[in-house]
Amino acid sequence: MPTAAIALLALVCVPALPYPVQGSVLLRKFADRPEEPRPPQFFRELFSDAGKGLGGFAGFLADQSWGRTSVAGSAVKGWYMVRAVASRATSGGRRSPVTTPA
Repeated sequence: MPTAAIALLALVCVPALPYPVQGSVLLRKFADRPEEPRPPQFFRELFSDAGKGLGGFAGFLADQSWGRTSVAGSAVKGWYMVRAVASRATSGGRRSPVTTPA
């Protein structure tokens, strides 16, 4: 058997290791729009394991990686007020840093 075929056979037989993806989602709101568009729980269910099986990002990653990738340990934080006003931020204006937690 050629060496390349042996190497390929070895790669196929090695099980894939789980790959956790951890991150944070920062919810922000503009100074001139203090209302929160959705509660933080909505985003927890969308972007973390809390929403696994509900059609969110966690389920998408698990499906696409055949269960090898998870977002366990990811967090949703906020809402944080930014100094920018919505009209300027959506028109391509200067981005403002996060200033104070809500």
